[in-house]
Formats: sequence, structure tokens, C-alpha cells
Amino acid sequence: MTAETELTNAETLGVGFMVGGAISSAVGAYYSIKSQEYQASAHLLKLEWEKSQSYRRARIAELSARDASKAGQERAGRVGHEYAQIIATSDARGGASGTQAGVGSRKEVSASLEWSKDTSLETVNKESADVVANMRMQRGSHEAQAVMLGGKMKGVRKQKGALAAAPAVGSSLLSSGSQFAQAWAVSGYSGLRSPRTGG
Repeated sequence: MTAETELTNAETLGVGFMVGGAISSAVGAYYSIKSQEYQASAHLLKLEWEKSQSYRRARIAELSARDASKAGQERAGRVGHEYAQIIATSDARGGASGTQAGVGSRKEVSASLEWSKDTSLETVNKESADVVANMRMQRGSHEAQAVMLGGKMKGVRKQKGALAAAPAVGSSLLSSGSQFAQAWAVSGYSGLRSPRTGG
């Protein structure tokens, strides 16, 4: 085997390795992008689930607030009704037998009962309002969390849309193709310069 033949074989082998490297690089780029796409899809599913849970908790908090408001109104109604019965009974007894000595006039007793009723109703209404406000605050927090997750989902979708396998693979092939062309040109140029006949 002549030196010229050995050189040509070596150059051909080098070009072959370059072609194999180009294919390997392109395949690696393709699967790298696919892996990122799968990760983005999985992240989207996770964010979607978390968002749905936040909205579910917001709905539960709102329903709890409505239930607490209704329960507070019913409790206030019962307290008012009970005091109305007590006041009516007190007035009836006072009118039938007169007010006991040392207790005060009928007017004073009635005013005391009215004050007690108003204080009880104020306490009931305040407790109910506190519970409702707390539930509504929780609802707002869960809704804000859901909106934030929705924003994250938009970002992930945008990132996923930018992950296109073809451009990356094409870029890899173009880069390797340029190197291949350069190597082929050098190989051809060397072949032209190599003496093929003696003299």
C-alpha cells in the first residue's frame, strides 16, 4: 500500500467519523429537547392540579362563610326570640303582682333585660362576622394562589412552545455538515496535491 493510499484511507476514515459524530449530535439534540418537553408537560399537569385545588379550597371557604353567616343569623334570631319571651313574661308578672321591693321599677327591669338582649345579640353578631371574615380572607388567599399558578402555567406553556426539535436538529446537522464540507474540501485538495505518478 502506497503512502498516497494510506493518506486517502485515513482522510476517508476521518470524514466517516465526522459524519457519525454529526448524526450522534443531531439525535442527542432531538432527545434532549423531547426530554425538556416531557418535563414541561409534567410540570403543567402539576400546576393545573394545584390550581384546581386552590379554586376548590376557595369554594369551600366561601360556602363555609355563607354557612357561618346563616348560622349567625339563626342564632341571633333565637337569642332575640328568647329575650322577647323573657321580657314578655317579666312584664306580665310585674303587671299582675307588682314589682318586688328592692328590685326596682318595672321600667328598670325592662330596660335591664333590653340591655342584656342587645349585648347578647351584639356578641352573637360579632362572633358570626369574625368567622365569615376569616372564611372570606381564606377564600381570597386561595384565589390569589390560583391566579399565581395560572401565571406560572402561561410561562411553562410559552417555554414548551419554544422547544421545537426540528430547528435544533437542523442546526446541529448544518454545523456538522459545514465541518464535513471543510474536511472533504481539504481531503480533495490534499489528493490533488499528492503525486499520483512518479517524476
